[in-house]
Amino acid sequence: MREFETFFKENYARAYFLILRITHDAEVNKDIAGIRS
Repeated sequence: MREFETFFKENYARAYFLILRITHDAEVNKDIAGIRS
């Protein structure tokens, strides 16, 4: 069970940062689209 916990925490953090990066990129793209139009 301990191994699963560690695995889950590591992957949760990785997924969280991935989501943050995706949402950040989406915000940046929205800004670029706003400037372009």
